[in-house]
Amino acid sequence: RPGERTDDVAAQAADAAALGAAGVLVFPVDGDAPAHHDAIWRTAGLPMLAFDLYLRPYSPARLADLLVHPGVAGAKVARLHDAMACQAALAAVHAADRLAVTGEDRMFGPSLMWGAQAALVGLAAAAVPVTAAVLRAFADRRYADFVTASARLDRLAEVTFTEPMEGYVRRMLWIAAAEGRIPQSHTADPHGPALSAADRARVLAVAGAS
Repeated sequence: RPGERTDDVAAQAADAAALGAAGVLVFPVDGDAPAHHDAIWRTAGLPMLAFDLYLRPYSPARLADLLVHPGVAGAKVARLHDAMACQAALAAVHAADRLAVTGEDRMFGPSLMWGAQAALVGLAAAAVPVTAAVLRAFADRRYADFVTASARLDRLAEVTFTEPMEGYVRRMLWIAAAEGRIPQSHTADPHGPALSAADRARVLAVAGAS
């Protein structure tokens, strides 16, 4: 993330390893990404997922460099609205014989069809069955159910992963509270943008219909 120092990130990864983490997701950096990942690998010894994030996307050449690192077990692809970049990144992960993980909240169903083998998405932070139904139907090759489940998920993603995009954290907290998973007092996001009452009503209406 912006402002992060490699030494600090590596130390955090080492702490995670000491606490029993099985792996780490490494956010993109603007500088020498392979060296950044290598430092984390040497310090923590944990398998890593490279993160091809829409805010700071890797070039095809840089992603290819990352995928040959022995500590990079796979990549999470989250290009948000760039279908061609998502397809290319997933293909690169397969070509490197690594795990292809979708982070595509707004292209979730398509990303599975494009080759994603696993999912790590903000959309599954609440209303978990909506996302799980898509994964299960696709894995079981129940394609009629997959289309129906994908349509439900897309309706939810449309109101949660929208501008202001960073508001998705609070929107998912609203849903989690409505499900009784967290208290209403825990739905604030001090680092996120201000959201309207109309936004909240729209999100909860769609989540309830899902």
